[in-house]
Amino acid sequence: MSTQSQPVDPSTALDDFNPSRFLKVTDLTERWKVKSITVTISRVTDEPTVPNAKDLDPTTADAKNPRGKPRIVIQKAFYFLDKRGKEWKSAYLLSAKVDTQSLKTATKAETAGELIGKRIVIMAAEYNRQAVLRISPMPPMDPKREPPDMTLQGHTHHDDAHYDECAKCNPNTEPKQTGEVIEATCKRCGMLAQVNPETQRFYSHQSVTGETCTGWADQP
Repeated sequence: MSTQSQPVDPSTALDDFNPSRFLKVTDLTERWKVKSITVTISRVTDEPTVPNAKDLDPTTADAKNPRGKPRIVIQKAFYFLDKRGKEWKSAYLLSAKVDTQSLKTATKAETAGELIGKRIVIMAAEYNRQAVLRISPMPPMDPKREPPDMTLQGHTHHDDAHYDECAKCNPNTEPKQTGEVIEATCKRCGMLAQVNPETQRFYSHQSVTGETCTGWADQP
């Protein structure tokens, strides 16, 4: 290896000055300026980790570490493809049991091999007032999903002003409030929200990532 100084590629992000083995919340919120990303799983790995630096393994004691070195734990992780189809350098560490359950729910996979090629949503969330990464239990929306039909049950859209006001033509329109509401799990974001019992459409609610969700995209 050369001992001479080498220029740094000008396009190198400052976050890459201290690269991390695993994906971080700041990769989403600061690097990509998003709260969630949709990725494709490329491979699943076993990764040696140190979950707690204070948890010492006495069997590794030596002159420099008389009480032992931090205990190494093997944890599951997966690598994923970025939007250009290249494998991202940092793996997603499956350190929370809820993520494993979310993987099963979102992908319907039963084995590690069945996860390869599956698309999932990674999102920034909060746990015990700490920013964390979580896997959404909902599969990502189909990017090829067609927009709603402008002609529904004999009701035809004619002009933009009408479209903006009409809940039948424009599924983004907030359903009118009724005297009775019911609660159901939103198929789009997984949150419990109020539903208009007449139209079966969700009222606007907050998703787990803090964004406004209407739930219309996956409703009948």
